[in-house]
Amino acid sequence: MVPALLAITATVAPSVLVVPGSMQGDRGARDAFQEAFHDAVEATFLARRYGVITNDRACETDACSNVDAARAKTRLWASASVLEYGDECFARARLRDVVSARWVQRIELPIKPCTPEKLLAAAEDLGRKIGEGPRRALLVDEALTPLSIPVLDFPEMPPVRYAQTATRPIDAVDLAVLKYRRDRVVLAVHETLVIAVQDGAPISDCELFDRAGIRPTPDEEEICAGNAWEGAWAPAVIAGLLVIPGAANAAEGDSPALLISALGVALGSAALAYFFDEDPPVAERGEHAVTLDVLEELVEGANSRLQQELGLSDAELRIRDL
Repeated sequence: MVPALLAITATVAPSVLVVPGSMQGDRGARDAFQEAFHDAVEATFLARRYGVITNDRACETDACSNVDAARAKTRLWASASVLEYGDECFARARLRDVVSARWVQRIELPIKPCTPEKLLAAAEDLGRKIGEGPRRALLVDEALTPLSIPVLDFPEMPPVRYAQTATRPIDAVDLAVLKYRRDRVVLAVHETLVIAVQDGAPISDCELFDRAGIRPTPDEEEICAGNAWEGAWAPAVIAGLLVIPGAANAAEGDSPALLISALGVALGSAALAYFFDEDPPVAERGEHAVTLDVLEELVEGANSRLQQELGLSDAELRIRDL
């Protein structure tokens, strides 16, 4: 444990003076090089919250740049120049700290052949590299407190440079394949159960008839629809309630007709509901209205119909292992 340090920081906002350097060769290429270098330096330093000042004149010497930086009340100046040697040239960029009288950055870049396109690319590259330094200055006020905090030894994180991403539009075939992969029906085997699954959810045989465009037989339609014999439980419950007063009347010596009738209706209705009630098959339980062979035909038919609707060929599915 170490004493806690309460630090209040305030960011100093330094500025950089961009000075046009000496150039040889065509004036148009020279102006384009200086403009590209200036834009790259400005974008990089502004992203780091530096101020950027453009010098209104070119400087041939470092002393000239130092004087202009002092007039602009900034401690940093950046400049770039190009020297030509036949078909080859050298681009040089520098970043100078006037206060400490030292070079913060000095970069030289050979360019061969010395074409306008390569000069512009070199100017942008030099501008970004020059803009990466120096670190921003901070003013720190410190005040020790009686609190204590544990020492946390975090490893030093490397600086984040530049990230580049590339995107491409998805074509119609890829989009159709994604829809087919999502909506196709597969047979999943779980222990002793075989379940038809579409998009991660079970699907019943009755729905598969519609997906495959196949008309079920009358027996299969009856199984899919189920029946209403579960309604026989209602009179069974009502008759069961009449058993109690009927039994009371019989115990007092009255006629047992009510008791016998109530028992008959209750037992008969319960038997009808129990033995004749049929519910539609539940896909989640692996219940089916058809045999396994018919189920496989329905799955194949549903997938074939989906393939036709999406306009996919067998080769397009085969190449994607579908």
